[in-house]
Amino acid sequence: MSMAFLEPPILGWKENPVEFDSVFNESMYTWSWGSPDILPMFAKGASGDHVFTHCYLAESEDFAAEDATKLDSWVFDHVKAFFRSAQSNQTLLRKLHQDKVVFFLHLLGLDTNGHAHRPGSREYKDNVKKVDEGVKEMVTLIEDFYGNDDKTAFIFTSDHGMTDWGSHGAGHPSETLTPLVAWGAGVHHARENLVLDPGSTEWNLENWRRLDVNQADVAPLMAALIGLSYPLNSVGVLPVEYINSSNLFKAESMLTNALQILQQFKVKMAQKKQTTLPFLFLPFSLLSESKQLDIVRKARSYIHGGNYKEAMELCRTLIDFALEGLAYYHTYDRFFLGTSLVVAFTGWILYVILIIMKTNPSIIRTSSSYTGVSSIVLQVMVLRFLVQLYCFV
Repeated sequence: MSMAFLEPPILGWKENPVEFDSVFNESMYTWSWGSPDILPMFAKGASGDHVFTHCYLAESEDFAAEDATKLDSWVFDHVKAFFRSAQSNQTLLRKLHQDKVVFFLHLLGLDTNGHAHRPGSREYKDNVKKVDEGVKEMVTLIEDFYGNDDKTAFIFTSDHGMTDWGSHGAGHPSETLTPLVAWGAGVHHARENLVLDPGSTEWNLENWRRLDVNQADVAPLMAALIGLSYPLNSVGVLPVEYINSSNLFKAESMLTNALQILQQFKVKMAQKKQTTLPFLFLPFSLLSESKQLDIVRKARSYIHGGNYKEAMELCRTLIDFALEGLAYYHTYDRFFLGTSLVVAFTGWILYVILIIMKTNPSIIRTSSSYTGVSSIVLQVMVLRFLVQLYCFV
């Protein structure tokens, strides 16, 4: 979520070897507390020594434990101890008063209790209450530390939901819909809801407008709120509705977002072009080089002319085209690879069948029937090949 791109699952989980940029890497300093399975990934992927991690022991993560609330209590207690120690540590105090500082609290207790005891259990509900009280404490602690200067933004969210039986990963709305609560510096206040939203009734929020985003959009939001560069490989789109700032800032932020994603599109296109024969290369038609230049030029012209709404709409169009183009080049070789696989497997099946027939003449009654059987088998295999090819591509 802090990287704003889809992580390749085949590359593992703990200290993932895939190289990535993140909001934490772009920050001046990041302090994080939580799971030893998660936090080291961000420190390992960071350039320089500015991402600090504080983890409990791996043995503490026990899905068979009676109550995993202690994992979240550990995080809250160590954050409080950290800010207390800063009062007597001038070096740390100076770092904490720099701009572009991030505090990341990874709260694993709810996930662990949800898996072990189910979301409807007493343990899970007690954990929710603990997190609610802990977040309140953390907000008060941070605001007091910075003298209530109103320069801190807060984002509270989750990486996934959970079914009633304590699982996730199947794609059900209960697993894919997560809360996103933002408040503080630079965040727009809640707006009244003008359209009935049944999904908010359960939370007594039907009077307030819900602004849904993709998880990848959270990283650009965090970056914009504290003035960071967007993560290098981010495919997130800045949700400007969350931003409480001038239209000029929003338009320029959207343009930066569009240029960042467009650059990824250009790199991906160049890579694919380099590995494809020139006369076989088919570029993404909706975003030619001339169209790229034209959209960027118009967007900048709109911004200079004060037409910020038009500029943001144009930037969003460019982002949509660039994301569609990225998907196009990402799946560029699908037909070729699919055809190759189907032909290879079909050829192998035909070869095995012919070898069996040749080495076992007893299954062939006559030469004529052999020809008939071979013909029928061949027709069936060709038909199967066509069906497989259609389904695959």
